Amino acid sequence: MPTVIEATWTWAWTWWGTLVAINAINLIICIFLFLHSAKDHNPVDAGYRRLMRIPGLIFIAVAFYRSIFVSSYLDQLAWFNSLLNSSLLIRTLAIFAELSFAGLIAKSLLCMNEDVPELIPTNKFLNFLQTKTPSIFFFCILIANIFATGATITKIDVLFAIEESLWGLAFLSIVPC
Repeated sequence: MPTVIEATWTWAWTWWGTLVAINAINLIICIFLFLHSAKDHNPVDAGYRRLMRIPGLIFIAVAFYRSIFVSSYLDQLAWFNSLLNSSLLIRTLAIFAELSFAGLIAKSLLCMNEDVPELIPTNKFLNFLQTKTPSIFFFCILIANIFATGATITKIDVLFAIEESLWGLAFLSIVPC
């Protein structure tokens, strides 16, 4: 007969298995698209697709890894007792994934500005917002990662709050006017 603690956490294995399965499917789709996009020789957007392929693969691969090795940085809780579930290792991988994610969004917004120049407003302030905020977005995510890594190392929860605030500011910066 399972103990009370074991019975309380039995639901978690179903949750974890579902999480890993969904991320495995995402990774398979990502690898298929990654390989398929390399075969397409359309010169019009080849550079753009080549630039977007690698950050996309990094983001999905890290998401898959983090779905297997679930952890809580602040509390030092980990799904498995393994070096592969180290908070600092997972935080380091998260830096690559989050910067890839931010880079994908920023690059797509910058390319949209180039491809559809009539969307750029003539008002100087609105023009600045539309043309520069993708870079501001990326910079906010970069700084947020510094705070998140510092919080992971020092266990100062205010640093996580600053990180989350920077994420909010980053997304606020790219909200359409």
